[in-house]
Amino acid sequence: MDELGRAQESLGRSIGRARAGEDPELAGIVREKGEQLVGLLFGLLRTSRAYAPDNPALNQPVAELTSAIARLAQLLGALHLVAVEEQVYLNEIRVRTPQQGRDGKNLAAELSAHEAGGLSFTSAPSELQVRALLQCLNARPAPERPRAALRHALLAKGVDNVEPAPLQRFRIAGADGAKAADRVEPKQLVVRGVEMVEDAWEGVAEGRRMNILPLRRVVTDLLELSPGHDELWWDPPAASAHGLHGFRVCQYSLLLAEGLRLSVALKQDLGVAALLHDVGVARAGGGEPHVRAGSLALLQQPGFHEGKVRRVLAVYDHHRQIVETVGGRSTLFGRMLHIADDYDNLVRAAISPARAIASISGGAGIRYDPVMFQAFINRLGRFPPGTLLKLADGRAVRTTSVVRSPETFALPRAFTTAGPPEEVDLSQAKIAAVL
Repeated sequence: MDELGRAQESLGRSIGRARAGEDPELAGIVREKGEQLVGLLFGLLRTSRAYAPDNPALNQPVAELTSAIARLAQLLGALHLVAVEEQVYLNEIRVRTPQQGRDGKNLAAELSAHEAGGLSFTSAPSELQVRALLQCLNARPAPERPRAALRHALLAKGVDNVEPAPLQRFRIAGADGAKAADRVEPKQLVVRGVEMVEDAWEGVAEGRRMNILPLRRVVTDLLELSPGHDELWWDPPAASAHGLHGFRVCQYSLLLAEGLRLSVALKQDLGVAALLHDVGVARAGGGEPHVRAGSLALLQQPGFHEGKVRRVLAVYDHHRQIVETVGGRSTLFGRMLHIADDYDNLVRAAISPARAIASISGGAGIRYDPVMFQAFINRLGRFPPGTLLKLADGRAVRTTSVVRSPETFALPRAFTTAGPPEEVDLSQAKIAAVL
């Protein structure tokens, strides 16, 4: 490993320790400098409204903010500032609660007007770029897709190293000590997951670095809710094909990970890799070039750590055939994504989920890892979500649940397709045929 590689590895370990609370000194520095950055940013947002962007009165505070960002960027690489309600986090480290203006607004409220939950700095901006950032943030939000409009406004002013981050949710501990939330709503999670994939594709197409944190939040919410939750098998009307595909492959991969009993840390890395498995198509189109382009986009993320390596390798080899695993050339994540990706592609081609399973089963041991495929079937069941069935009483139903127990392997829950949807537990009804 060369000197740069050793330095990246050391930095990755140090930041990882800080996030885990194992390096209080580094975490303390990030917290202190982050508090300074937030205070300067919030103060400038308020005061700059009274001045023209090039007014000399802004010279000193703009210089101080630029310097603060540069110092942190030198320490951490890319900076991901997330504001949620009254809390602010810098690269997942909480900084002190920011001040409020006379109108009661804080940094989160200022950013949320543009439907942004934070800012990602892929590199330290110049003073001119900081002034342009303030001007764009203080402008009237666009009536439609304000965060995308803010991003394009920044690019138009030459600010190509600051990315508005999606809105985030804030979780608190409940009275019983367990994690409570503004609760995860399954349909909202589907919409948010699809939007995160779409944002990642758009960023790669424009040559911008991705922010992994919102994607990890989607995966965390999926794991807490359960990736097989009945209400997640809903297709948002406005979802793009690639956005929904990325989300579904993530779901299927996490279900397979449950069957293989992977650790939570591995599930997190797998879920992010699944959301991004086809991101290279945004830059290179289909075929083999998209695999290389996607891997390169992930390599451009700052830092060097195990999670990053797993994501890169998964994106690189998820199309490999099982025969190529002899000699260890195909990774664990790659083999898992290969099953999830091909299964969803079949379903998206209007093939019944049950028949898609049957189709893939013919390649077990040839194209697909046979042990993983069996674990996949064990989680999805004989009639995976979305399967159309005819009951003995003549009703048509669509399945909505994965396997709940060994006894219900072929008896999922379902909803009727005609008239007002009526839930049917197939453990209490007789199946006549697969439609």
